[in-house]
Amino acid sequence: MTTIGVRAFFECTSLTSITIPNSVKTIGREAFANCNSLTSVTFPINLTTISENTFRGCSSLTSLTIPNSVSIIKNYAFAECTSLASITIPNSVTSISGDAFRGCTGLTSVTIPNSVTYIGNKAFAQCEELEDVFCYAEPIPQSAVDVFDGSYIEYATLHVPESALEGYKQVSPWKDFGNIVALTDEELGIRNSASSTAAEHYFDLSGKEVETPSRGVFIVVKEIEGGRVETEKRFIY
Repeated sequence: MTTIGVRAFFECTSLTSITIPNSVKTIGREAFANCNSLTSVTFPINLTTISENTFRGCSSLTSLTIPNSVSIIKNYAFAECTSLASITIPNSVTSISGDAFRGCTGLTSVTIPNSVTYIGNKAFAQCEELEDVFCYAEPIPQSAVDVFDGSYIEYATLHVPESALEGYKQVSPWKDFGNIVALTDEELGIRNSASSTAAEHYFDLSGKEVETPSRGVFIVVKEIEGGRVETEKRFIY
């Protein structure tokens, strides 16, 4: 199977978990929307885009690990996932579309990687419990002024690279945070050294694990300390 179609599991209200096989590259819009008992999702390592409304209204989803193959998170992809407490966006993502995490009212922490160059309208709007945003992006992403609309960021803390600190203080919506501070050496170190502490597993492009990879293109899955998983595509010559 390579594709999960539009609304494939729409409003499957008793579905509690889903493991999507690594052969899947495309998930259609609203595929799991309003699956309000869904608590966990295992994503395929070849997925490149999380489509519109894919997990909108999955109000029991407590955590998720977006694979490092995803480059775009589209409109309303995780909107109204009210049980999400934190989200770490992988280094592969370059664009977060409008309303992507809108109405995630339990969200307290967001980590935005250096790869992100664009954040759309109200992407993190109405995230009323937001306390910390860790933004590693430098230069500052192109962002709509209402990215955090209704999220009370005047009471939240923005953590950014020290070299870009003054820039963030001058540009909306970032300047509207109540507290803007430089990322600590520890925070920078954790981000930069994660790959060096990971156990690696190699998969070919069909999703089959390869014990001893030789020449070719492989997907590398890294098991990071603390249960986190990151993926990357690697060429071996």
